[in-house]
Amino acid sequence: MPDSAPTPAPDAAATASASSASAATASIAPGSLVWRIKSSLIGYVRGMSDGEVLLDDGVLDTAEGFAFPAKGVDGDTLRFGGVVTFQGHNGMMHVELSEPSLTPVGDGWRVEFSDPDAPTVRLHFADVASVVTGRDGTQHGTGTFLAADGADLFFGPYEQGTPLDDPFVQG
Repeated sequence: MPDSAPTPAPDAAATASASSASAATASIAPGSLVWRIKSSLIGYVRGMSDGEVLLDDGVLDTAEGFAFPAKGVDGDTLRFGGVVTFQGHNGMMHVELSEPSLTPVGDGWRVEFSDPDAPTVRLHFADVASVVTGRDGTQHGTGTFLAADGADLFFGPYEQGTPLDDPFVQG
């Protein structure tokens, strides 16, 4: 990811709204992408004195993971809205994951996000090895790994091939 000007911090109301998301009360809408991304990363960020996991544009924090709202289908690609931002270390950490999409590749999915530095560009974030559809129509991904471009967002602690939590699309 190229160097860029720091992204301004969200206003206090947005931060309060993001912080007040309740995992116990959020319900998952059909068609939503539900993904914890990497549980240890979330624990690390939330454990920092200045760490925050911010949610915007309709993302909910549920017991199962972040629920990105469905935005439609483009050919074979499932598109979702919303933004999850991990920040901390006095502004040195700022990872924004927005507008995910899932494109079928073999038996699995290619996971992409909108590039925060070029919103019309899609960033190959992860690969999901296989997808199984349950009786309720929920599509469960298994074998999720960080892609090279996704690893670049973290500037070192995670490498290509790092295992991630598995996503699912609510039936």
